[in-house]
Amino acid sequence: MSSANVIHCTDLFRPHDDFDDVGDAMAMFALHCKKEINLLAFVLDQPAEQERRPGRITVDELNSICGTNVPSVTGYHALLNVIQNAPTSVVVTIVGTCTDLYWAYRTNPGLCKSKIKEVWVFCGDAQENPPRKHSLGITPDTPYGLEHNVAGDPIAFREIMRSDLKIVWVPCYDGGEVTSHAVGVNQTHGSYWLGNYGQMLSKSISGVLEFFISALSEERGDGNHYNWNDIKHHHKEFFGVSLFKAISKPDSDYPFRFITSNIRVNNNATIKMGEGTKTVLIFEKIDKPNYYQRMTSIAAELFSNIAPVQSSPQPEPEPPEEEEKMKIVEIDLSWSSPLVPITNPIEKLIQHHMAHTTWTVFDVHNYHKNTNGWKGIGYNYWIAFDGTIYECRGRNVGAHAGANWNGRSLGIGYQGNFETQKMTDAQLKSGAWLNAKLIQEEGLKVDDIIGHKDATATLCPGKNFRMEELQAEVKKLLGGEAVGTLIIGEPQAVVEQAKAWALNRGVHQRFIDIAPVYWAYGKQTGIRPEILYAQSAKETAFGKYPGVVPPSHNNWAGIKTREAAGDRPEDHQQFPTPEEGVRAHFNHISAYVGLEPIGEPHGRYHLVKGLSWAGTVKTVEELGGKWAPSSDYGHSIIRDYLKDLLATEISDPVNPPDCPVCEELIEENNKLKNDLTRVSEALDQMEKRKNELEVGIEHSVEILNNLIKIH
Repeated sequence: MSSANVIHCTDLFRPHDDFDDVGDAMAMFALHCKKEINLLAFVLDQPAEQERRPGRITVDELNSICGTNVPSVTGYHALLNVIQNAPTSVVVTIVGTCTDLYWAYRTNPGLCKSKIKEVWVFCGDAQENPPRKHSLGITPDTPYGLEHNVAGDPIAFREIMRSDLKIVWVPCYDGGEVTSHAVGVNQTHGSYWLGNYGQMLSKSISGVLEFFISALSEERGDGNHYNWNDIKHHHKEFFGVSLFKAISKPDSDYPFRFITSNIRVNNNATIKMGEGTKTVLIFEKIDKPNYYQRMTSIAAELFSNIAPVQSSPQPEPEPPEEEEKMKIVEIDLSWSSPLVPITNPIEKLIQHHMAHTTWTVFDVHNYHKNTNGWKGIGYNYWIAFDGTIYECRGRNVGAHAGANWNGRSLGIGYQGNFETQKMTDAQLKSGAWLNAKLIQEEGLKVDDIIGHKDATATLCPGKNFRMEELQAEVKKLLGGEAVGTLIIGEPQAVVEQAKAWALNRGVHQRFIDIAPVYWAYGKQTGIRPEILYAQSAKETAFGKYPGVVPPSHNNWAGIKTREAAGDRPEDHQQFPTPEEGVRAHFNHISAYVGLEPIGEPHGRYHLVKGLSWAGTVKTVEELGGKWAPSSDYGHSIIRDYLKDLLATEISDPVNPPDCPVCEELIEENNKLKNDLTRVSEALDQMEKRKNELEVGIEHSVEILNNLIKIH
């Protein structure tokens, strides 16, 4: 029996709102490590809040413990992409709002109905009018309030529960919020349970225990960790965790079961059981006296499975038959008049987006034909979200870039609006294959791949079009060497050139002073020093340190501690001297490129060395998504820093004549520079303290206002 493919939709944040979300994530990884499920992705709820409190930190830490690479994504388009690319049908679990699945279902109901086997909804109250009110969502239409996850998006919950998807409903409560131990136990259809920390972690490896304590300690808010002996007897409320075991083994002995029930989903997002036409499977306790303890025992067994995945020897895979996987689909389109063949040589391959979030090739064809009055779709080819390539006009005159270009270029349109959406990985792969094929057929170069905006005044193909990645992938397909800016190699700039570049950018003196140290370690390691110096300029704003990392950390590269749980000053590594900070910078990049460290490395180095891709990074461009979350990170180092550094010109140094007065002036100047540096650092500390005081005042005012409201 094959493992179920699972997509976990969660409002997991870091720091967390509810610790049960962390417990749910641990349970998912436990099942994945045991190969009881195939965990395809975490879909993180509320993308805007994820920017501020990224839940991916927790996912990354669990990946690090398990040696896995489960992705975390945001937004319903990403959810659709995971569903589309799933090898077989999927189970979707929801422990946050139903927002992403709701919009995915609205956007592509056919895909959702064909690929989603079940939706496990951990939301809501089993009673329409619970005797104990919920604190959220109280309105004239919902006088009893709404359970937390439902209150986050009542419409999405209502419509998913009404949909024709198969629903496994796990209400969080059955009769309102839990006010006592007895109330929680006696809620027949409410999944609420209390788990004892010590018992739940009794069988876990030390790395899992350390992770648990670190994640739980986020609720303190003071940056310190709990002492395990002080908290191991404490309890926490959970709603899922142990329940996920039933996804892979539904027939095991549990203190609960699932029964079939009809429900009526009301317009106000409450639910009446036993009425209506919608049939669901609903959670039910069957061993109430022992429910809490048995759920705790199941959790302990689950958490014991969170450990590095042991890879069994696999047979050598067959080489992929790319030509069979990649093909151009011919479709029957009705044109208002015959197409005209292109007779001129093709000069450019012009990339477009339709600037519409959902339209398919057929929608675009109808719009161009019936609204614009053209023969039909203007593009020569079209690439859908799932990577399917459609031939539209083929090698006939298009209608995509104006009369000057339509007869001497081919237009490739991509589904989506890349001003607001991101090009999918499937589109990138298919786009690279198609462009490489056309380059070979038309005798073009990779530089002939351009965006619509490079041919005429427009925003197309949008700011999120992955042009640099597309061109790099095309180069690889055409048989080129590693595409990008190599990190290891001979320096292409000298230290005087770097200092001159820095002076032109109005930097802090400390940034100029540290330059020779970069070139010294570059010579020792073979890593190009100008690259790391440019990266340091990006990370520290040329030594000014305007962010959360203070100058006193001597941290030139934003390196975090091994135990980092956020983006606070204490989450970043401190080094005793600026020179030690540079050594750490070279050691950290060594873990990426596969070199041995210089001396004893810092803690985060060992964490990176344990990742699946450690030692494989060869170019600056590949740092995106690894050193930092943004895929543009490496490109930014080159575009915004390194390019200007390499272009900086310096004259040949001239030996000055002996001049005692000059030497005195130079010495005096150096003293003044040192004084200026100390003053600047003092001002930096004063500014930092000012900001801390302002935040403290705002927090105090907020607390005072809340107290006034209460009283």
